Amino acid sequence: MAVRSREQLQKEIENGRLLTEKASEGDIRDVKVLLSNGVHPNADAYNRTLYYKSKNYWSPLHHAVRNGYHEIVQLLIEFGGTLLQCECCSRYSRLHF
Repeated sequence: MAVRSREQLQKEIENGRLLTEKASEGDIRDVKVLLSNGVHPNADAYNRTLYYKSKNYWSPLHHAVRNGYHEIVQLLIEFGGTLLQCECCSRYSRLHF
């Protein structure tokens, strides 16, 4: 893995937060834009706690599944969203919903 600068890490964290927010709101247009610009639907270990500042430490995929945003769920999976991974605090995978 390449070494990232502090600025790159901050941008990745902010983009991850934004993706989580937009997936939670059902904003498919912004989710498509973020994913198309390289924002990954899963957090790396180094930014997991900041990336999942959302309720219950849920990922974008958790939010989309829970809220019934089927098109967003499909997009997140197509862009590499992990279905079986349980989050550090919730202990629920996306399939539990």
